Amino acid sequence: MLIIPMFPLSWLARERLIYYEHEITHGKQPTAFTLSVLDIKQPVVWNGDPEITEHWCLAHYLLDGHHKTFY
Repeated sequence: MLIIPMFPLSWLARERLIYYEHEITHGKQPTAFTLSVLDIKQPVVWNGDPEITEHWCLAHYLLDGHHKTFY
């Protein structure tokens, strides 16, 4: 899994990172809350018979649990 932060890592509370690192190394499996969006786009009309007629964009957003994923 690749996580691309939308803010500097220095904004994360260090004590929470340490807490979740301890929990995970001792067998706990904390949860995180995500949202996935599939956006399918295509032109209303097009000329000829193009090989590709639509574009799919699947995005996943981590809404809660960011401290738990940086272990």
